[in-house]
Amino acid sequence: MIDSFSEDEIHIFAKKAKGAVALRTTTIAEEYSLDGEPSSQVCETLMEVLFGERAMDPLQTPIVWYLALRGVDAFQANKARWPGDGKQQDDATLLAADQEAVFGEIRNIASFYGVPEDLIEPVNGSASPDGALMETESASGEFSGPLITRNHAIEITKYGGGELHTISALIGGIASQEAVKVLTNLYVPTNSTYIFNGVASIGAAYRL
Repeated sequence: MIDSFSEDEIHIFAKKAKGAVALRTTTIAEEYSLDGEPSSQVCETLMEVLFGERAMDPLQTPIVWYLALRGVDAFQANKARWPGDGKQQDDATLLAADQEAVFGEIRNIASFYGVPEDLIEPVNGSASPDGALMETESASGEFSGPLITRNHAIEITKYGGGELHTISALIGGIASQEAVKVLTNLYVPTNSTYIFNGVASIGAAYRL
C-alpha cells in the first residue's frame, strides 16, 4: 500500500489524468476456452461486428478471419499438423479433406459463440469454382448471404502453415509498438486482440 506520493508523481498524474483509461483484458486461455458457457465478451463482440461495422467487403471483415484462424488452430490441435501442409498440397483429395475439416471446425466455433445459422454457410453448400470469396447483393443492393463460408476454409488452408515475411514484419512492428506503450506508460495499448487481413489490407482490434 502506498502511503504518500512524491511531488513529481503527482505532477505526472495530473498531466496524464485526462487520457487515463482502465483496460480489463482476458487471458488467451479464457478467450480460447470452448468448455462450459461461451465467453460473453467474445459473443458480444461477434454480434456487434457481424451485425454492425463490417468491412467494405463484408466477407473480408477481420472478425470472420479470426473465426477462420480459430478453426485452423482447432485442426492443428486435433491433427498435430497444419491443414494443407506437406503432401496435402500435392494431392487434391487430401487438400479437399483438410479444407472440409477446417470448415467443420469454423462452423463449430461460430455456433458455440451463438452466431446465427443464416450467417454460416450450410454444410451442404458449395464453394465458388476457384475458391474465391464473392459478394452477393440483395435487391436493395445490400450484402446478402452467409458471412462465414466454405471459401474462407479453402483460402486459409492454402497457406499450409507458411508465413509470409511481409505479414510477419508488419505484425512484428505492431507487437513491438504495443510493447513500447506498456514499457513507457505512454498511449493506450490495443485491447485486446488485433487481426490483420493481408488480402484486403485491413485490420481491426476486438475485445475478446
